[in-house]
Amino acid sequence: IVGSASMKIVATATERATGRLSALKMLRESAVAHTELEFRLLREMANYLVERYGERYGLFRSLVHSTEEAVRRELNVEHEIRRGEIAARELYPEGSGFRVPSERLVSRRRGSRIEIDAGPERLVESEFLPGMSVRSAGASPETLPLAAAAARRILPHEAANLFQEGPPSRPIRFNPDWHGGNFRVDPAHPTGPVGAIDFGQLIGDDAAHTFTIGDRGQVLDLFALSQVLREAGPHPYLVERVAAVRGLSEAQRAGLARTLRNYFPDRTSGDATPAELGRRRITAYFSVLAALQDNGTPAPMTYSEFVRGVLQTPQFLVLLPEAERATIRNPLAELTTAVEARARPLGAVVRARMTRSDALALGAGMVIDRCRVQLDRVLNALRN
Repeated sequence: IVGSASMKIVATATERATGRLSALKMLRESAVAHTELEFRLLREMANYLVERYGERYGLFRSLVHSTEEAVRRELNVEHEIRRGEIAARELYPEGSGFRVPSERLVSRRRGSRIEIDAGPERLVESEFLPGMSVRSAGASPETLPLAAAAARRILPHEAANLFQEGPPSRPIRFNPDWHGGNFRVDPAHPTGPVGAIDFGQLIGDDAAHTFTIGDRGQVLDLFALSQVLREAGPHPYLVERVAAVRGLSEAQRAGLARTLRNYFPDRTSGDATPAELGRRRITAYFSVLAALQDNGTPAPMTYSEFVRGVLQTPQFLVLLPEAERATIRNPLAELTTAVEARARPLGAVVRARMTRSDALALGAGMVIDRCRVQLDRVLNALRN
């Protein structure tokens, strides 16, 4: 066994006739058998928490929903093989400095002394890529330079794909799961191509999971709005802008004002470390998505998957010397620059429109929300 995770086990196998080495990827039986039950429990838990304690658990419910979608995509190994072919053809083609192993479905194989019958839904034979993962290489001082060299290829490549230019209708295919365990380097060939594996969660392979440059524009707009909401609270102008980005009707806009107030009841204040500030920024974006979901007007699952893909960046940046981290092109820097450019004019409009009556009305709403939260706490304590 050369790899083991919550959903799959990977073992090497040698074909006797040819001596060819392969990697056998098998979905765990427990992943196939228990996933439905486990997500049903998570859904029930999230719904119970929202019903009893209010929308402060709506963010958790939103994340449960997006995680379930991602896991379900990875349970279909036939689709995973097809997504790997798309990745080899479009994301990491020959000459790009990357290599995607070829794969095939194994439904049944018989030999004179062994029989494998995992069914067509669980077992995949993959071309074996020697070496180690970038994550493992980065954990050892001896192989850290190899991991850093891979990061110098990976970060600009992913940034160029996620932030490519073109018309709004152009599709963006990307793997939100491009973590350090899914890239491989070979110490015996340090200048060779970086192996890219595991495309079960690839976005853009079917009509139900499309993502375009226009969608990315909406993600950036919502992200920028979330940052101003985090600092200014649910000003009517910001509510209108969120509704306009998603094309909501007048009736839907009225509900959105309430759900946004549940997630942005107060202005963010006080000092924060860079790490804490980063967490607040990310939480604010996912809070907007949760508010839209609570309003019955959810954004596509790909809107959270795109940001999840961008958030893979730091694990590669830490492999580089500190002075280099600020200069190399990477998805997180691209996202930050684009969001800040959109957020500045939004903030200026809110400040210009923040009249005395607006401030008083906003403040009154915040006071009411805080009183409601305190009342909920008292009632919960009495129930307990």
